[in-house]
Amino acid sequence: MRIGVIDIGSNSIKLLVAETGSSLAALYQTTLETRISAGISKDKPVLSTEAISSATQAVVKLIAEAKKFAPEQFAIVATSAVRDAVNRDAFIDRVQDVTGHRLRVLSGREEAAYIGRAITTDPLLSQYRAFTLCDLGGGSLEFIRIEGGEIKSKVSLQLGAVRLLELFIKDPRQPMDEDTEELIRAYVREKIEESGFAHLIGQNQLAATGGAVNVARAIRASWLGQDYAGSDSNITLTYLKYLKEELCRMTLAERQRIPDLPKPRADIMPVAVVTLLAVAEYAGAQGFIHSLHNLRFGIAAEYGDETVGLGLS
Repeated sequence: MRIGVIDIGSNSIKLLVAETGSSLAALYQTTLETRISAGISKDKPVLSTEAISSATQAVVKLIAEAKKFAPEQFAIVATSAVRDAVNRDAFIDRVQDVTGHRLRVLSGREEAAYIGRAITTDPLLSQYRAFTLCDLGGGSLEFIRIEGGEIKSKVSLQLGAVRLLELFIKDPRQPMDEDTEELIRAYVREKIEESGFAHLIGQNQLAATGGAVNVARAIRASWLGQDYAGSDSNITLTYLKYLKEELCRMTLAERQRIPDLPKPRADIMPVAVVTLLAVAEYAGAQGFIHSLHNLRFGIAAEYGDETVGLGLS
């Protein structure tokens, strides 16, 4: 079966067209940098009129892209920014009115479960019987424990990069000082401990998905003069520390000139890298194995009727 999946995230809206069956094959993928999560750290976040309009336009554009591949099924899902918004029903109705498709808003547990399902479709990680996955988005951070191809434990925490930016960064145009960096690290550690997730400490290597680790990989490939497709999927702690030092000393204008760092992400990238470092150091890990099999792959796999016994709830 051919399935089109649109994922409305806090920072971007992404499309996957995939063929399901005995395996899952990506036919087409694209991303629109459309941040809808401004104000996500407030007690009662609201999706602005501009955010609803720009997101709906992006969905319309991606549906048109998907139709070139004639998908038999179509799914549109949204995560943290829409999930937390007090006016999310207005956005759901707007998408349906304009596109004719019903938008499904995933709970935190559902989001973590689908990300976990997605990672089991990645041949890159099939050699590992057990591993812990970290998925860092704009609004939330998910941890999923995979053992023997099954989801054993999952949690979704409100530690997304946009959320942390709004909580800790007074002026994103300026470099990040060491005191602010340590406040973010301490906050991330505190929230992980409060969650009770028991599969981080003692993990030498973590898996990772999400825009931040993808951009970190792309920046490294650019600096080394490599093609992204052939670049190393291992994102080491050493590299992340170097990247953090470079990003934190720069102004926003300087970060916006970095090749392969999308301008709309230049404000949150230092926060995201500090968060990834805090996770790795908490775990005692030497880095992350980057997987491209993200949430959309998990949704596509469900339509392929491959989710029996995986606890996607």
